[in-house]
Formats: sequence, C-alpha cells, structure tokens
Amino acid sequence: MQKVQAKIHAMSKLPDVHFEQCSHANLEFKVNNADTIPEVQVVGNTFVSLAAYQNKGYAYIPID
Repeated sequence: MQKVQAKIHAMSKLPDVHFEQCSHANLEFKVNNADTIPEVQVVGNTFVSLAAYQNKGYAYIPID
C-alpha cells in the first residue's frame, strides 16, 4: 500500500492529474472517508463525476 500511495503522491504533483474516490465504494468496503489520503478527493459518486467530466469534453478511456 505504501508503494501505491507514494505513486499517487508523485502523480498528483503532475499538471492536470486529479484523483477521486467514490464515497459509495468507501461505504461498501467499510472504509472511512477520512482515511483517504489527502491527494485523493472523496466525491459523492464517481459515476456522476465521470459524466460531468465527459460533459466538459474529457474522454473516458477504459483500462481493462
């Protein structure tokens, strides 16, 4: 987990890089929103957030 957090920390310093975490997912996995690292913004619903970004012209690129 420390390696992942370090990578997120480093990537968050790059221009136009932004991380979000779904509060519904946190609830489902019993993760306290306050425990999310500072570089990651907890949002109400990442599906709604994704739709809003797409409406602003951002593209969704799925990675399977």
